Amino acid sequence: MRGLYDAGVPVAAVVSRSAPHADAGPPLAGVEVLGEVDGPDGAPHTVATPAPGDADRAVAAEVAGLVPAGARIQFGPGRLAAALVEALDVPVAVDSGLLADAVVDLDERGLLRGTPSSTALYGSSRLYDWADRLGRAGHGTVRPVEYTHDVSRLGSDPGPLVALNTALEIDRDGQVNVEGVAGSAAGMIGGHPDFAAAAARGPGLSVIALACAHRGRPTLVERLGGPVTTPSHDVDVVVTDRGVADLRGLGRGERRRALTALWGGAVATDG
Repeated sequence: MRGLYDAGVPVAAVVSRSAPHADAGPPLAGVEVLGEVDGPDGAPHTVATPAPGDADRAVAAEVAGLVPAGARIQFGPGRLAAALVEALDVPVAVDSGLLADAVVDLDERGLLRGTPSSTALYGSSRLYDWADRLGRAGHGTVRPVEYTHDVSRLGSDPGPLVALNTALEIDRDGQVNVEGVAGSAAGMIGGHPDFAAAAARGPGLSVIALACAHRGRPTLVERLGGPVTTPSHDVDVVVTDRGVADLRGLGRGERRRALTALWGGAVATDG
């Protein structure tokens, strides 16, 4: 809405009194208000985060060791993000696409530096209440996508950006698929390629974290079963429940050998 407004497009809106006061920009003057809603009808949709499993915690423990104190981190919603926050023991800033409940845990542990930045909130009422309190104190967390996903800004703002992204599968060259396999759509691109590119090009680190297997099938594949979401040159480090493969500075053959070794030679060949 803010992008349309700034472009001079007439904007009409329904005001929700139950939604969090989380926008980081100035008030929008001249918006035509069609009506107001309150209570359950105006409340944002809530999303529960499942408890992390053993594989999530094993991956998170490895990833936490790659995050230096004072870094800016990007992470998405889900079990792995929750496990990562549990494993972190250094103060960090959050510069991300979505904010999930894990950022509240980070704040309550005293490890959150500054005001987080995101395009949207995606979690429970606990997250929305937390963001509302920040917003009403003048520290809004939600910004336009033109700001949050700007690769130039992400790569140059103070503090190295550590992009912590997951994947459905990765091939032996390091190409990543997060969108779907075997003709079945599982998600959308989101900010995956933006944050990975910014972290890989700047002083930070682009990390892809995933379990070695899903439903008994290796997540390392000879050929992706879906589109390439993020290219291999934007992947610095791959972390699994078996350990870490640092791909920085490796040639194509070296990358293939490093990833194959990380998976213990288990590679799916059917895409």
